[in-house]
Amino acid sequence: MSKRLAGLAAESSATGAAYRAVGQYLATVAHYAHRIRDASEAEVEDVHQLRVFTRRTVAALRVFEKFLPEKSVRKLKRRLAGLRRSAGDARDLDVMILDLEKLTQEVTDVESYTLEVLSERSTNERVTAYEKLRKALAELEEKGFWRWCEKQFGDFPKQPSKQTLGQLAKHSLRDDVSELYRRERRAHEHQEDFEELHRVRIAGKGFRYALELFEGCFEPTDQEKLYAPVKKMQDYLGAVNDDHTFLIRFERLAEQIDQKKRKERTDEDKRFKRGLTRLIERYRQRLEDDAKAFDEYWALEMGDQYRQVFRQIVERRGTNGVKHPAREKSSPKQRAGRPREVLS
Repeated sequence: MSKRLAGLAAESSATGAAYRAVGQYLATVAHYAHRIRDASEAEVEDVHQLRVFTRRTVAALRVFEKFLPEKSVRKLKRRLAGLRRSAGDARDLDVMILDLEKLTQEVTDVESYTLEVLSERSTNERVTAYEKLRKALAELEEKGFWRWCEKQFGDFPKQPSKQTLGQLAKHSLRDDVSELYRRERRAHEHQEDFEELHRVRIAGKGFRYALELFEGCFEPTDQEKLYAPVKKMQDYLGAVNDDHTFLIRFERLAEQIDQKKRKERTDEDKRFKRGLTRLIERYRQRLEDDAKAFDEYWALEMGDQYRQVFRQIVERRGTNGVKHPAREKSSPKQRAGRPREVLS
């Protein structure tokens, strides 16, 4: 299933684009939901795609919210939030299990036992998470959620909006790129707080998904210049996020053992803790290295040079390949913009 939205261009109606994007993304979410529900053992990639296209749908709702029925959008957001949590729990465990498997050739004998225990625990938790995901999908089916989605977003409106997709793209992308750079500046000022880097990642996702929605507004070469660096940035931030997530998990396990009274600690607890301490040191170093790699990439590819490319393509040449005339000055009230919804 493709993320590409065929048939959309800069001159397309923004309302028509809204229904096409949300409808197509929802159809893809339903496709993977049914595959997971019907399979005897769900594929890891299906769960990943379910989560990703759920996020893309939420991003489309954020971008096109004012062109869609308010009550339907609110209901859809609630349903997708629950689905995203269930899919996210399963996906996070998939990622952890794969990461632990990669470590088996690198770890010391002290870590090896701990790694085996962690893998077994994660596999058992994964079974539970997949059961919860299937239950959530079954509940949506019983409530007629997919039929409701098709009824609400399957048909295009009879009255197209006066605003074009290209006009919307210019303002929406400008807001998103500003949010991304604002978040990065704050993360740079608070380098010890990895939650700030996570917020950069969230802002980057919002910007990346918006670029996908507006792909038809740009020449292919311009779209590549805008999209490729952001996708690569997300890879770096994804590595940082995984390191941080695993590290928190391991530190909590260590705390649970430390909270036991000395007489209650078994030999297995002590052996597990020794290896866990080594793993925590390993992941702290990895987190530091991956955060540094992101900083270097940002300085090289996402600093002033990317903003210049963005201005050249979106602000000057515009979203239909035609150079814009000089912009009229706007009032402070007009520049205020709409509030953002955080994409998680």
